[in-house]
Amino acid sequence: MERQIQFDEEDALFKKEIADIQSGKEDYESAARTLESINLKDGGLPLMDKVDIWLTIADHWFDADDSVNSEKYINLAAH
Repeated sequence: MERQIQFDEEDALFKKEIADIQSGKEDYESAARTLESINLKDGGLPLMDKVDIWLTIADHWFDADDSVNSEKYINLAAH
């Protein structure tokens, strides 16, 4: 299980970096989709890291003019 958790953290870090690059190019939809591909369901990341990722995804969807997807991730973070 420890190896999986470490892999999840490294995977999340890598995908966050890719999303930052996409966001810098104003490709907000791709940035949101990249972050959505992070495995947040298995408990490999601390809760506050998950909340941060959900809010970042919401921000990218908002910047991509997709308020429905943005609201979805805001609601996840709120719970």
